[in-house]
Amino acid sequence: KPGWRAVNASISGETTAGGAARIAGELQRNKPAVVVIELGSNDGLRGLPLAQSRANLERMIQAAQAAKAQVLLIGMRMPPNLGREYTEGFERNYRELAQKYSAPLLPFLLEPV
Repeated sequence: KPGWRAVNASISGETTAGGAARIAGELQRNKPAVVVIELGSNDGLRGLPLAQSRANLERMIQAAQAAKAQVLLIGMRMPPNLGREYTEGFERNYRELAQKYSAPLLPFLLEPV
């Protein structure tokens, strides 16, 4: 759509903690209408606590919505070697946060690929 621009504020290898620490500055600098949050895979691959990842994702969603931006949440999946409890909890974080904050959810980034 004319007049729209996309800003890629991602950092390769970043965890949700990094995203949560940076989002306020990005929101202030870019004043987006839409924020796409696709973070968490690096947390999962490092085996970071699910509660920590969830809290960081929640901080990002809250910050974006407080800045009047529409949030699109995009999830990932973890490999089965991390265990059923972890992989299911990882996916559940995205579903529950999307529902809690009425944010559209693409459950798995690579699903359409």
